[in-house]
Amino acid sequence: MGVPSNLSDGNKLTTPTQNNNSQESCSSNSTVAPENGRNEVNVDLTGKCPFRHGTVYAHPYPGYAHGNPNRGICPSGCRPRVGPNSETHNETLLREAMEFLEIYYNDRHDEMKDSKGFLPKEERMAEVKMSIEETGSYEQTFDELEHGARVAWRNAPKCSNRKYWEQLKLLDCRGVETNEGIFQSCLDHISKAMACGSSECYISIFKPAVPGTLKGPRIWNDQLLSYASYRSDDGGIIGDPKNLRFTEMLKERFDWSGPQDGRRSPFDYIPLVIQADPELKPELFELPLEIARPVHLNHPRYPTLTGMGLQWYPIPAVSALDLTIGGLVYTAAPFNGWYADTEVLRDLTDECRYNLLVPIAKALGFDTNAEAPLWKDEVMAILNKAIYYSYKKAKVAMVDHHTLINMFYDWYQNEIRTRKFCPVNWKWVIPPMSASTSKAYLGLNKLTGSRVYAETCVCRRCRFPSARGVILRQSLSSALLPGLESVDKCWHYGKSVGPQGPFEKAISLDYLRIGDWQCSKVCFRAWRLFIFELQQRIH
Repeated sequence: MGVPSNLSDGNKLTTPTQNNNSQESCSSNSTVAPENGRNEVNVDLTGKCPFRHGTVYAHPYPGYAHGNPNRGICPSGCRPRVGPNSETHNETLLREAMEFLEIYYNDRHDEMKDSKGFLPKEERMAEVKMSIEETGSYEQTFDELEHGARVAWRNAPKCSNRKYWEQLKLLDCRGVETNEGIFQSCLDHISKAMACGSSECYISIFKPAVPGTLKGPRIWNDQLLSYASYRSDDGGIIGDPKNLRFTEMLKERFDWSGPQDGRRSPFDYIPLVIQADPELKPELFELPLEIARPVHLNHPRYPTLTGMGLQWYPIPAVSALDLTIGGLVYTAAPFNGWYADTEVLRDLTDECRYNLLVPIAKALGFDTNAEAPLWKDEVMAILNKAIYYSYKKAKVAMVDHHTLINMFYDWYQNEIRTRKFCPVNWKWVIPPMSASTSKAYLGLNKLTGSRVYAETCVCRRCRFPSARGVILRQSLSSALLPGLESVDKCWHYGKSVGPQGPFEKAISLDYLRIGDWQCSKVCFRAWRLFIFELQQRIH
């Protein structure tokens, strides 16, 4: 399924001269040229930009990240919203809901206009507005929710398989209220994906969080399928080191220390931890092995590799995502795609993961002490062929990295022709093997993505908790999310956050609007901060 980009000294971020409390939206009919030479746009929803970006949040103004303080975020000169958000929760929800409906009706009206129950745009907007005013929330239709999820995937910069965004299928689980119910829904999701050999993409969406908060259902795991990790008696690690802390947490909080038969292996499925509501206790549910039989790796010409007992789970099904559509935040929305061969290759060979490159090389008889370590390329190629061969033999969908990147690049160019923009993170979409054999290697080399991945923590200065895991924050009402250079200080206090502080990089939610917090004192620990650039980069 499908990192920080350093700016040159000449492209330092500075505070824009316009009023930091200004609110700007996209508009194609309302552009004027003020005295400062910038294009200003009205905030009403009439005369929207043909690209329908909706409101974009950023501080400082993202043009500085591109070296040009006068540029907009699209060819129509759309301006971002900067500075603190003075809106109430309901005002923000209403605005983002209206912006999403503008996108939805632009994309879906012709196909849905004859469908039973489909309302004209003005009538639907009035219905949503009334619901928000009376209850503080609203409910999206099935088609609105499915299309919203599709467009969110379409704009996810780290995924190179987005060509199929329109084929994403929604499993509507908003009526599920219990931990057991969510677990059964996850099993149904995996079963549907496995029934077609993982050749179809599904997303299960549970009820949204309470507006203005992130109090909603949670699946604690990063993925529905992943492998546990244990410390061995000699101090080593058995299993996937990425999940070591999570596995230890399962022992501490749920007294889970491995399979019930007591036989630990490097490939034990981690149980799911599910919390249907913040007021309910989280529960642990063990996955039945038969729900997703692993793919055992073998090579048609290297029986030694076959005898090493390597395997991997069949589908990537990410689950630690917050999905925001029209102002509603869905805190539990697992979705699956299918693997690219090099994804599994890296899982098995990266030093921070299974780190099996040297053991495999020795088993195959390679001299790992050679002066030039070109043996690594040969071993990687052999293992990669084994992965691809094994998935195809098991009738589980997989795409090779050459086909994937060429397919993505063709799709990307079509997006640029039709939409004039396409979010891309070069380091994620470019394959780790044979990258230069594709035109995309140089064709996309100036593109980075924009994301902040946050871990639960408490800012020592602000004393407010942050929320866990905002990864897919490609809000439809913020369809473009211009990013920022990572900073070493809390912007509210202007003080450095040292190495002994609770986080290395602090950013203010007030300015980036990641998640749905409104409090001006909430800070995030940023593990990764990416800078978003459009293809029309101006130096």
